[in-house]
Amino acid sequence: MLGAIASPALALEETTRLEPVSGWHVELTDGICRLSRSYSADGQQAVLAIEHFGERNSFSITVAGEAVTRAKATSASVQFGPFFPPHEREVERGRIKGVGEAMLLSSRGLAPPGQDREAEVTEADTPTVPMTAADAEWLRIEQHPGSYLRFPLPKFGEAFAVLDQCVDAMVESWDFDPDEQRALVAGPKVRDQASWVNDIRFPVRELREGFDGRIWLRFNVDAAGRPTACTTVKSADADRFGSACENLLRIARFDPARDHEDKPAASYIVLSIRYDVY
Repeated sequence: MLGAIASPALALEETTRLEPVSGWHVELTDGICRLSRSYSADGQQAVLAIEHFGERNSFSITVAGEAVTRAKATSASVQFGPFFPPHEREVERGRIKGVGEAMLLSSRGLAPPGQDREAEVTEADTPTVPMTAADAEWLRIEQHPGSYLRFPLPKFGEAFAVLDQCVDAMVESWDFDPDEQRALVAGPKVRDQASWVNDIRFPVRELREGFDGRIWLRFNVDAAGRPTACTTVKSADADRFGSACENLLRIARFDPARDHEDKPAASYIVLSIRYDVY
C-alpha cells in the first residue's frame, strides 16, 4: 500500500532538480548502444545513461555521480513524465571510473540463488518501458519516499531516434535484419529454467572470496531453439565470470521466436545472471 502523498512544498524541498550541462551523446560500445548526458545541481555532478542491449523499447538506466551517493535503497520508482506511470525498479550499486558512485535501475533479472549458492536464470535482460520517446519531458527517480532526482529531457525524442538507429546497426552486425526482428510477434523464451539452475556453477574462487556479480549475455537462437552463439555484453568483472558463455552455451535451450504466421524464426535474447553469496 502506498504511503500518504507529500505536500507540494515538501516534495519541492526534497527534490534534487538536475539541469543538463551537455548535449546528448550516443555511442555503440561492446554490443551496447548507450545514450548519455551530463547534469548538475548545486555543484553536484551526475551522468544519466540509457543502455540498449538490442531489444527495442527495452533498456537499463544508470545514474552516476555525487547526486546518487546519499541513498542506499535497494529499489526505486522511475517515471518518464508527464504521461507515463511510475515503475518500480530493482537498484544495484557500483562505481564508474571518473564519475563516481552509480546505481543501475533494473526491474528483472536473477532471483537470489538458494542455499547451495547456485544461480537462478530468469528471462529478460533489461527493464521494459512502453513509451514514445518524443513524449517524455523528464525523468524522475524516487530513491526513497519523498526523495527525488529529476532530470529534464530536452530533445529526448530526437536523441532516442538516433539511439534506435544505433540499435538497428548493432542488430545488423549480429547478422539479423532489424525490420524482420521488429516484425516478430514473440522473441525466444527460456526453456526448462529449473535445469539451468542445477547446471550453472558458481565460480569456486569467487564463492570463497564472498564475491557477488551480475553479467548480461546475448544468445543467438536458431529456429529450432538452439543457441548458436553467446556473447558477454556487460559484466561487473569479465575476468571472474568470463566462462559463463562457454558453460551456458552447452546447456541453454530456448523456445524459438515466432513470426506473424506463428512459424519459428531465428532471433536473439539477452539474459541477466546474478551470482549472490550469503
